[in-house]
Amino acid sequence: MWLHMAIMNVLQPSVSATKPYVHFTTFSSPTGCPLQAYEASVAQLKLLVTIYRMNYDMSAYTLPWHTALTYLANGIIRGFGGNNASFYFRVCLIGYRRLSACFPVAEPIARSLVSAGLSHRYLSTHEARLLLEQLATRSLELREISGIFIADLATAVSCPEAASVAALNQSFEHFAKMADESSGDAAGRAGPTYDSK
Repeated sequence: MWLHMAIMNVLQPSVSATKPYVHFTTFSSPTGCPLQAYEASVAQLKLLVTIYRMNYDMSAYTLPWHTALTYLANGIIRGFGGNNASFYFRVCLIGYRRLSACFPVAEPIARSLVSAGLSHRYLSTHEARLLLEQLATRSLELREISGIFIADLATAVSCPEAASVAALNQSFEHFAKMADESSGDAAGRAGPTYDSK
């Protein structure tokens, strides 16, 4: 998992740039570019997160793997999730919900990923509100202690402060209003509910 997160982190500025198809001279394929490498790492993270979540009970009480959930959710929000993107986005939220029993900071991180999904128009306002209701198990006071975490990796390239968990949680209503005004709350790509088991 850490290898693919490192690859995504290194390639983040290139994927966010206006020319993500610039050829990698070190790649043997003539079509090798940052976008393809980033997409391949998202695909690998989908598999690794699912294996870890299904086969290791410690996924519910060890925090270090949460970074993989953040990176995978960001890859999906940016359109690299493939046909089953909504399933994997829910896997990320479920992973954070399970972690919140031991680590209260996990819930605000999950909420900020929903907010990031709304800001990047991956989710509709209606879907985002339903997901937030399902995630609401703890006090919103946790926002303050979670401000040091970056949740929106695409925004972090240009404005790290706006990409923090605290900033995203505080900006949810603003994103919801913008989404409603620009699209009439058209349906997003992810489904509105998930099973928290």
